[in-house]
Amino acid sequence: MFSVVSKMNNSIKVGYLYLILGVLMLLGGLYITKSTSDFIGNALSAKGTVIELIRKEDSLYPIVSFQDKTEKLHTFESNFGCSPACYKQQEQVTVLYNDSNVKEPKISGFWSLWLPSLLLLGIGISFVVVSLFQIKRLRGTMVQSLT
Repeated sequence: MFSVVSKMNNSIKVGYLYLILGVLMLLGGLYITKSTSDFIGNALSAKGTVIELIRKEDSLYPIVSFQDKTEKLHTFESNFGCSPACYKQQEQVTVLYNDSNVKEPKISGFWSLWLPSLLLLGIGISFVVVSLFQIKRLRGTMVQSLT
């Protein structure tokens, strides 16, 4: 097992693979950041109420009810859950929704809006930085072995 890891750590091809993966994650993170920013910029705001908490695996996901601008009642399950619960039953929250697509509302909270972007950007930056150091180290080793 250690010999496989050692070979991977000494392969410039693996370094370039991680660099490509990191750049792809950065691009994905930037795309999600732009999409979220556009959503927030175009979204309408409404007051919502957490009516229930649903347990999925180890997290509690809020079920939120709100009225859109036409006073039609909508209920949705948040795409972001926490443990312990981020919200309490009957807690008032701000809901953001797109007037043309009321089916995909989101709770206006930092983590629920920005966590996917932060994860992809953080992992992407880590992959790029580590792979660049790895490539530099291996190229230096290659140059020293040639001289």
